[in-house]
Amino acid sequence: MQTVINMNSAKHPFLKEIIQTTGKPQSVICYTDFHTYQRFFTHIASVLDTTITDTLLSYSNLVIGLDEEKALVKAIKDSFPTSELTLCTRHLSENVIRHLRTKVGVNDKNAKQILSDLFGGSGLIEADTTVDFTTKVTKIERKYEDLVGPYLTQKVIPTIRDYVYNARKTESRIQLQWKNNNCESINHILKLNQDWKPEKLPELINKIHKEIKLQENLVNGALHGHGDFELSFSVSHFQCTKSLWQIKSEKEKAFALQKFLTYGRKLNANPESTTSIDGGLTIPKTSACARKPCQRKRTKSAKTTSSKRAKIHVITVDISSCNIQDGERRKKDNEEMLIHKLSNLTQYNPLTEVLYNLNRQKALAKNKDSCNIEHIVSEWKANNLVIEFSTSAYELFKTLLQQNLFSSITFSLKTTEGLDGQNGK
Repeated sequence: MQTVINMNSAKHPFLKEIIQTTGKPQSVICYTDFHTYQRFFTHIASVLDTTITDTLLSYSNLVIGLDEEKALVKAIKDSFPTSELTLCTRHLSENVIRHLRTKVGVNDKNAKQILSDLFGGSGLIEADTTVDFTTKVTKIERKYEDLVGPYLTQKVIPTIRDYVYNARKTESRIQLQWKNNNCESINHILKLNQDWKPEKLPELINKIHKEIKLQENLVNGALHGHGDFELSFSVSHFQCTKSLWQIKSEKEKAFALQKFLTYGRKLNANPESTTSIDGGLTIPKTSACARKPCQRKRTKSAKTTSSKRAKIHVITVDISSCNIQDGERRKKDNEEMLIHKLSNLTQYNPLTEVLYNLNRQKALAKNKDSCNIEHIVSEWKANNLVIEFSTSAYELFKTLLQQNLFSSITFSLKTTEGLDGQNGK
């Protein structure tokens, strides 16, 4: 991977990276972000704003055609707010068919039918009047609503309406089924070379080869400081003087060029630092995987185990709100309220696991040595069931337990969430 930069701006014009692979043609990665487009088109707008008005190049009389790239469309709208925008129908149709097949999962037969209804000879894109356009939209929505969903109604049809149908009605210079393939960069260069005429395959190959050799000559010029480009900081050590380049043989020049083009593949895959293109900033290379000091194992492969903690089910019973009073008058009411609260605990979660059955306490009650509240609570804890009592409820429950009043009550609890809103939790 190599980069050459402009001597005036210290940046490569339009190109972000040029990737060279042995046995394959060079591939180019361009800047495609909104801010780069905006800077470029703002400069173009400032130049066109000073031109003669009422001409085809006037700032107020522009027709701009482009593909559906979001950053490009946004930059054009921002830089040329009064211009008329239209989209390439070929790019639109390719985007639709790609979305239908990869995102929606429509089969090829239905996808081709949808494409025909939208971009065919009698499709939506060929509508001449507003009535015709609206009628076709209604038919398409009814026909494919269940198959495609809102993609056509919310994305495709509004795009065709705004950037194809309305644009063609507003500006007569826009052709029907306009495509921007002719202004694609490499296509445009090749067609200029062949004078916009069809060529035989051998002649076309020769012209493509000449274009590649021209690019190599530009890179050769950058190697010895000749031309509009210079080497970036990261490969500046390949720079040589013009006099030294002139005394080199053709074989030595080819070797220097090949060494320059293959330099990126010989670099360390994990360098200790990273340097910017202009050499103004160098930062340490961060590891792809975080590692603690003295860590021996990789983070992702290290296995950690933890013991499973037993889930404790807590039931809190409080009858402090029962207004306990001295004397026998409220004793029976308090007993009935506590029994009611404990009995209702079984009604909250029907899909529960029986943790403990208080029917066992009826058998334990026969043994006076085992019939004590501490022993009962300890057995509940062994079964991961903890019942917490307030002082008044504790004394009352102890009395009721000794009287075998809970012989028919079963606690069936799985989790504590089922007790929310009650006196238990």
